[in-house]
This record gives sequence, structure tokens and C-alpha cells, in this order.
Amino acid sequence: MLLCAVKTGAGGTELTASVPASSYDRLSRFFTDDFQVDLAALAAFEVEVGDDVEL
Repeated sequence: MLLCAVKTGAGGTELTASVPASSYDRLSRFFTDDFQVDLAALAAFEVEVGDDVEL
């Protein structure tokens, strides 16, 4: 099973990203109960990893 995120990019192109469902536990901390992005968790992650990741 895969989890797939879909976003409309520039010019109407469809961008997708997929991860195995087994990775959901790691990813779930970045989403609220209604599957909106948890910006506070994402900001904390950015601080945790420093400049290694651009958000």
C-alpha cells in the first residue's frame, strides 16, 4: 500500500509524491487529525535537522 500526495504545480501540472504505508508512522507527526500539514511540527523538524532540509 502506498500513501500518495497530489499537488497542482505551476502551469497546472500535477505533482505527486508516494511513500510506503509502513512509513506513515514517521510522517504522521507532520499532519493534523484532518490531514492538514502541521506547520508547528514541520518547523520543529526543520530546527532539528538544521539546514539539511529546505521547507
